[in-house]
Amino acid sequence: MNSGERFRLVERDGPIVRTGAAWSNVDTRVIGPVVADDSTVATELVADLVGEWDGPIRIDVSDAHPELVSWLTSRGLEVVNICDLMVHKGRSMPGDRRKLAAIMNQAHG
Repeated sequence: MNSGERFRLVERDGPIVRTGAAWSNVDTRVIGPVVADDSTVATELVADLVGEWDGPIRIDVSDAHPELVSWLTSRGLEVVNICDLMVHKGRSMPGDRRKLAAIMNQAHG
C-alpha cells in the first residue's frame, strides 16, 4: 500500500490550508485526506485527484460537506456508510475540524 500517489495544494491568500491526497489500494483509488475551506474547493480537489481514473473510488466524506456528498453521488458514487471523526474525549483537536472534507481512511480517522 502506498501512503500517497497524488497530492494537491490550492494556494490562495494566506497559508496553505487546502490540500488533498489520493492513493491506490489494489484496484481502488482512495481519496483523502481532503482539507478545504468549503465544499467548492473540496470538490475541485477531489475532481483533480480522481483525474482520469476509471476504476472504483473510495472517499470517506465528512457530513460537514453535504454539497460534496451530492456532487459525488451525482457522478455515480454510492453512499455505503457514514464514518464519524475520531476525537480524544475531553480534549480539543488542533485546527478547524469543519475544513476536513474527507478523512484519509477509517483506521486513521
